[in-house]
Amino acid sequence: MKILTKTFFVFFCFVGLTYSQRVDVKPFAIDKTDLIADLKSLKNSKPKMTTEEFVKDSNALLDKKGINFVVGFDSATCQKIEQIKKSQKHQSQPLNLRTTIKSSVGEAASLALPEAKFEKTECFSCFVNLPFVEITQSEFVTIVQEINLKFYLPSNFLINEVTLVDQKDFSFVKQKWKVPFKTKPLSISDDGNILYFGFEEPELNDLVLLAFGEGSFQIYAKKDIDDTKKGTIVNDVSPSFIVPNFSFIRFESPETKQVLKFPTKCPN
Repeated sequence: MKILTKTFFVFFCFVGLTYSQRVDVKPFAIDKTDLIADLKSLKNSKPKMTTEEFVKDSNALLDKKGINFVVGFDSATCQKIEQIKKSQKHQSQPLNLRTTIKSSVGEAASLALPEAKFEKTECFSCFVNLPFVEITQSEFVTIVQEINLKFYLPSNFLINEVTLVDQKDFSFVKQKWKVPFKTKPLSISDDGNILYFGFEEPELNDLVLLAFGEGSFQIYAKKDIDDTKKGTIVNDVSPSFIVPNFSFIRFESPETKQVLKFPTKCPN
């Protein structure tokens, strides 16, 4: 699918914000997705399909819909959103978040984001769920009206991250991955480029999610990953390396020893 590159800037407003004096261009909405629910439905609808068939169909869904990422905002942005929400006449009215996008050739457009959540399930003051097809440290690809569009990653978009660190100096980062959710990695490839994540849902026990260093994702059969590399949580971490809501896990095989720093669930 064709990828278009655009620059991404963020501002917020809500539906009905004094547009009566001019024509308001309707924003383009980011296509909603719930890949996990779709994968569960696929498994339940075809209980006799092989793991290979399940993997093939799952990757087709992943390519078409992307996977939902938790995208947090910084405190200043969340305060602005909350102030606007409190100023609404009807508190139950959804808050319409918009972004201004500008292409490399100067074209401008308006993009609608899902409503921000203020739940305590994440380590962010507020967040939205956005479907990504790819994501790096500086750019991401999402789906707008069935088209893959590439944007620069705004500085106030806070996304869970896993890092490969030096096994002796945990402050030295060798590789980074933006990841959709907080979970302990199942494993890492010997070359340090691919992370493996399991799914919590029982219907998806046969699958793993692969996160590549270049920012792409793939669904794979769990039985085909290298399960000889065992992960052990590192408990004797030097106080200088400890970061709130993060832990370290060491993977060892006859060939390699690797340490990952990964985000853990936040206390409510």
